[in-house]
Amino acid sequence: MVAIEEFRRTIEINCSAALAIYQATIPHLRKTRGRLVLTGSYSGKVATPVMAAYVASKFALEGLTDVLRQEAQGWGVEIVLIQPGALDTPMMRRTQEDLGHTIANLSANQAERYGDLYRQMKYRADEALANGTYSSPEAAAAGVIEALRENPPSTRYPIGDDARYMLNLAKNSSDREIDDVILDIYRSAPL
Repeated sequence: MVAIEEFRRTIEINCSAALAIYQATIPHLRKTRGRLVLTGSYSGKVATPVMAAYVASKFALEGLTDVLRQEAQGWGVEIVLIQPGALDTPMMRRTQEDLGHTIANLSANQAERYGDLYRQMKYRADEALANGTYSSPEAAAAGVIEALRENPPSTRYPIGDDARYMLNLAKNSSDREIDDVILDIYRSAPL
């Protein structure tokens, strides 16, 4: 249901921009044997409905990060990915407001096909925000600092209980099992 323009823009922001940063910094990183920390998401390993552009961009970033890490390894440069879950940030709050706007403006056809998924997603997001279960931006910053200080660093740093849960699910479950868990979370939300 995502518009192709939004899809392209999201790929540009969440993946292509990371490549541009790598290309701009790698000469200095090679000289200093430095480290680059990129920001992914657990959505780079676990998909959720109605989030096609975001999920695709984070899946792409996962692969890009692996390639860059392999290429830079010979120069002593570390490429690390942090994988936060939902963070209580102004951007997240705007996203939730935008979700309400999207729901209100679905065409009849879109509402029939996707309306329940959007409403369920909004309910779960609002619930998590109200219950204080989103991680803080400070938790993400602490993850970045850990990724910069740890020697040698891990290749990935999950941030938040939701990220650890989803990434563990991705490691230990089949695609169908993951689909069932995600859709059960959505379906259990009142409409």
